[in-house]
Amino acid sequence: FQLRQREGQKTTVGYRVDKQNMFVDRTTSGEVSFSDLFTKFHEAPLQPENQKVKLRIFVDESSIEVFGNDGKVVFSDVIFPDPAGRAMAFYSLGGEVKVSSMKVYTLDNIWRKSASSKTQIIADVQRRTTNIGQTQTLYATVESTPGKGAAQPLKWKVNNPKVVQIVHAEKTKATVRAVGGGDAVVTVSTADGKASVKIPITVSSGTFHTNLSGWKSDKSSAEWLLTKQGIQGNYSGDTQYIAQETAGDFQYDADLTLGAQGGAGSIVFRASEDGRSGYYLNIDPNLKSIRLFYKVNGKFENRQVLAQIPRFIRKDQTYHIKIQADGPRIQIDMDGERIIDLQDGTFAEGHFGVHVFGGSASFQNVNAIHTKKADLEQGSIRNAGRPVVMHAVPSEGGEVIKVADESENVSEGFKWVLVPTGDNSGSYSIRTLSGKSLDWDVGQNRIQLYSYLGYANQRWSISKNEDGTMRITSAHNGHALGISEDGSELVMGEFHQESEYQKWVFKQQ
Repeated sequence: FQLRQREGQKTTVGYRVDKQNMFVDRTTSGEVSFSDLFTKFHEAPLQPENQKVKLRIFVDESSIEVFGNDGKVVFSDVIFPDPAGRAMAFYSLGGEVKVSSMKVYTLDNIWRKSASSKTQIIADVQRRTTNIGQTQTLYATVESTPGKGAAQPLKWKVNNPKVVQIVHAEKTKATVRAVGGGDAVVTVSTADGKASVKIPITVSSGTFHTNLSGWKSDKSSAEWLLTKQGIQGNYSGDTQYIAQETAGDFQYDADLTLGAQGGAGSIVFRASEDGRSGYYLNIDPNLKSIRLFYKVNGKFENRQVLAQIPRFIRKDQTYHIKIQADGPRIQIDMDGERIIDLQDGTFAEGHFGVHVFGGSASFQNVNAIHTKKADLEQGSIRNAGRPVVMHAVPSEGGEVIKVADESENVSEGFKWVLVPTGDNSGSYSIRTLSGKSLDWDVGQNRIQLYSYLGYANQRWSISKNEDGTMRITSAHNGHALGISEDGSELVMGEFHQESEYQKWVFKQQ
C-alpha cells in the first residue's frame, strides 16, 4: 500500500510473500535527510494465518502505525510528508494477490472538531525562501467529505510577478520560478473561490564570489541562499555545500561570517562528493574555539580532532581563512595569523566545500588556487616468494584481503595507492582505489580492508631490502606482512631477512 502519496513521495506498507515479512518503507516518505540515524526501511517476520495476512493501518499527519495479524507484529513510525500528499494506492509485484476485504475510515481529530463537509485546501503554507533563477514545485489538494474532492482542479495566482512567476500549473501542483528579489504570495483556490490558501515566498538576492562551480547541498531541507554576504547556509543540524572541483594540493581561501542568531561554520576540504567524509576547519562560538577535525562517513569522535585553538568567536564578524595543503602537511591562517601547522594523511584528495551546524553562517570570496592532484604512488604489490599479488577487491569494511595469481593482474582490482600518513616515522596508509585501507585486525590476526581511521594497525612502514625488494611492517608492533607458505593468505609475523615470503615488489602502474 502506498500511503500519503503525491508526486515523488510515498510511504509503502506491504508484505513480502517470499520472505514472509511485513515491512514499512520510508525511503521516499518526505523529508528524510535530517539525520543519518533515521531508519528508512523496517521489516519483521509475519507468518500467514490460513494463507491470509491481515493489516490494520493507521495514518496520521506525521505517523503511520501498522498492526499485522491483530498485533503479532507492530510498526509505529514517524513520517514527514508534504501536507498535500493525501493519495493512496495498492499494488502487487511479481505475482497475484487477492484482496478479500478492504475498508477505509476517516480518523477524527482528538484536539479539535472535525471539519465535517466543509471544503478546504491542504498545502504546505510555510514561507519558502529561494534564490533568483531557481524553480520550485508547489503542491495542494482539496479535502472535503471522505473519498471526494481529491481530483478537483485548483487555480494558482501570484500577487507579485516581478518576484515570482508561475511557469506551469496543473490540477494539484504548480511550478514557480524566482525572477527577482523580494516577497510574493501564491494563492491557491478552488474554481468557485470558496476555499483558498496562501503560500508566501521570499526570493533572496546577492552574489556569491567563488572560482569553484557545481555547488550542491547534501540536504534538500537545508537552505543555501544568496545574500550580500555571499552564500548563506541555514539549518538546525549539519549540512554541507560542496563544489564539484577536487584537488590534493592547493591554497583555499574563504571569508566566513557567523549568523547573529547562532550556529557554527566550517571550511571543508579534501571531502567526499556529499561532504560526509573530509577535513573541517570549524569555527564555533559556543565552544569558543577553532578546531580542525575530520569525519568519516558522517561520523565524528573526539579523537578525530587534530587541533583545537581556544579563541573568543564573535557573531556577525567576518573571518578570513587561508588553508594550504601540500601532501600530508596542512597549514591554516586566520586573519593573517598562522594558527595550525600539522601533518595528517587521513585524506589525500577531495572536494572543496563549506558547512553549517545549528544555525546560520555566510561564506564569501571562496576560491581555490594552485590546485593539483595528489602526488601518490599507485601500483600492484607482488610477493617475492610466490607469483601472487594482493587483491584490492572492493569491499565492505572487515572483508579479508585475498591474494591472487600474478597472471590475473589485469584489472583495477589489483591496484593499491600509497598515501603518506604524516607521522614521524614516514609511514603509509595502503589503500584501494575506492579508499579502503589495509588494516591488521590484531585481535583476530587477519588482514582486512577498512575505512582509514589513523590507528597504528593501519599505518605501514615500507623499507627497501638489499636485494631490491621491500618489506612492509606494521606501525603497531613492527611485525612484517607476509604470505603463508602455501601462498593462500596474508599473515603477520616477526621479520626474518631470509624469508622470501615477507618480501614484496611494488610495480608502479
